[in-house]
Amino acid sequence: MGIHNHMAFALKDWGRGHLYLVQDTCIRTKRFDVKLWGEIFSAQYEYCMRWVDLRIVESAQTQQNIRSLTTDFQDVWTVSLGFVLDDRERAERLAQIFLTGYRLHWVRDITESPNSPCVCALQILAQFLGEPPLVPDKNYRPHAIYDALFTHWRNPDFAVLTPILLAACDEHTWRVQGRKDGSFYRGKEFWQYGQLPLEILMIFRLREYMGLPNPVLDHPLMNTALGKLPTETVPYAHHEVIGPVVARMRREGYDDTTVLQRLRDAGERMGPRED
Repeated sequence: MGIHNHMAFALKDWGRGHLYLVQDTCIRTKRFDVKLWGEIFSAQYEYCMRWVDLRIVESAQTQQNIRSLTTDFQDVWTVSLGFVLDDRERAERLAQIFLTGYRLHWVRDITESPNSPCVCALQILAQFLGEPPLVPDKNYRPHAIYDALFTHWRNPDFAVLTPILLAACDEHTWRVQGRKDGSFYRGKEFWQYGQLPLEILMIFRLREYMGLPNPVLDHPLMNTALGKLPTETVPYAHHEVIGPVVARMRREGYDDTTVLQRLRDAGERMGPRED
């Protein structure tokens, strides 16, 4: 299992390692480069799916529940990025992975922290996909902005929605600011996507799918090339460094299209975690 975990982490590290570079490039060139973001999404998507795939295999071998389908809650934003890039098929598949895991208490990196933005995103995704409402874990702490965002994200009345979205933009920028002592960010939820308002752009894309118009937000976070929903799409493709890793995983039996059903089967067999 070790070499397989190593390959999965290689995908994660490459994708995460390029996030800052791509954000800075887009800001500097004043262009949302969908090719660069697509390469990051493909690395992060394949990593997430392979990680879940390996945890399913491990669970079958040990006959124990899966501890966590995520290595950290940043994985949820991979779903958002997929929707922003209009890769709806893969984004929905990964969303259903995390929703299934959340209901089984198999995503402890999310459920064991009061992670309002990620839980809000999952609640919105459950609603969009027509799934039963997602009940927040006992550790979840209500948050006025994110609770309002979940309530009103589909509201056609801009007078109601716009102030909530602007408040969410303020919250995003507040969370990615450094502490006064220089120790770390105020909130880790967006620290790798500091300049990319994924939570807002995902809502815009979902509303677009539903035939709802989107408001124009006058906010520093939204007034850059990364604050606009991209209209250009590119075919799903891997960076030249990532392609051989994914090809090897597939030769060894990995198939991202089967992971969701196998996860559901494992959930029926093992049941939710009790601890």
